[in-house]
Amino acid sequence: LASYSTDAADEITYISGDIKADTSFDDGTIVVVNGNLNIADNAHLYVTDGAKFTVNEGVTLTVNGENSGIYFSSKADVDINGTLVIGEKGTMDFYTGKLMPQTGQDQAATATDAEPVLEEPGFTINGTLTFQNGTQSPFTEAGVIAVSSAGVVNVTSVGAKVSTVGNFTLGLMPGATFNMRGIASEGIAIIAIPDLSA
Repeated sequence: LASYSTDAADEITYISGDIKADTSFDDGTIVVVNGNLNIADNAHLYVTDGAKFTVNEGVTLTVNGENSGIYFSSKADVDINGTLVIGEKGTMDFYTGKLMPQTGQDQAATATDAEPVLEEPGFTINGTLTFQNGTQSPFTEAGVIAVSSAGVVNVTSVGAKVSTVGNFTLGLMPGATFNMRGIASEGIAIIAIPDLSA
């Protein structure tokens, strides 16, 4: 079972181990994955509007249980500083991150008219996100994944196990890495965005 602990002073919930039932973190919750975490068969992890969710450096969150999944809603604040693996049996749905014109630009402009920036909160990869060996994650209405200068996004395939992803936007900061060995079923938009840490 998953191990939970709470730092009352900082109001942070720490989690590791195995999630074996549907679990939701809601508005105002601050969650830190501080040890390896697995989403088991038929279990789903929901991070909803107003929640902040962080995977620490050196830690792996794996979604590969039969019929398992992870969901980040539109106003969740997600930072992957370690590793997030979406395996062959797992799924990920996310709606976080919106592209906005930079401050001072015409607010009627779209991301294609001006250099875009991400509206916080959002979904940022400072570590690694891997869609692994046969995962099927062609999102129906996904958002934007921001990949920092140290961040890596991998889509991997082995033999007949070909990963399928699509219908989302990757915002790559200078130095970010995207490795694609799979199928983009609905297309992947790749854009350059400024370094948000600068």
